[in-house]
Amino acid sequence: MKHTEGGVAGEPLARSQVLTTADGVMRLEVQFIAQAGQFGQRRPGRPVPLVPPAEGPPVPPANVDEVLAAAVRIARTFIPGGTFDTATSREVLSVVLTAVREKERADYVARLDEFAARHHDRLERLFREYGPGSGFEVHGRYELASQPESIVICERLDAAKFLLQAAWTDELPEQWLRDIAEAWVVHLAW
Repeated sequence: MKHTEGGVAGEPLARSQVLTTADGVMRLEVQFIAQAGQFGQRRPGRPVPLVPPAEGPPVPPANVDEVLAAAVRIARTFIPGGTFDTATSREVLSVVLTAVREKERADYVARLDEFAARHHDRLERLFREYGPGSGFEVHGRYELASQPESIVICERLDAAKFLLQAAWTDELPEQWLRDIAEAWVVHLAW
């Protein structure tokens, strides 16, 4: 959403930002400033929030170890006998799973299994063309395409790419997400 100072009659004046709390819970804060021409002049410094602040204790992200175990199990169907960097997997998943909405968390592993079954051919192509032993891996690109968390990243790119991108920013190397998004054929707004 854009922020406009002057505005044309009927054009909303608003600003928005994605905020991440200390424990990784994300929320979108939108402030409505005025409706140009309808409510008169904008009063600087007095925005009206459209989205109330989150109430109650923050919701923890999905269980990293449980999701990692499912991702490894799925990845082994594409990379039999592959070895994975578990420390990197945990680091990446601790960020990626903050982009899983609260209502999706309880059955996220089942959701991941369904995603992998539905996109089996695309995942097979991703691992074959960008994963272990590919020319890209040899040159140091598409690093996460050799890792099980790439399945979770692809699922989030399909289900909530803007939440994923917001969670990723300033937490993990941007190139990692760009590479997986390119391999998954998803455009990012960076």
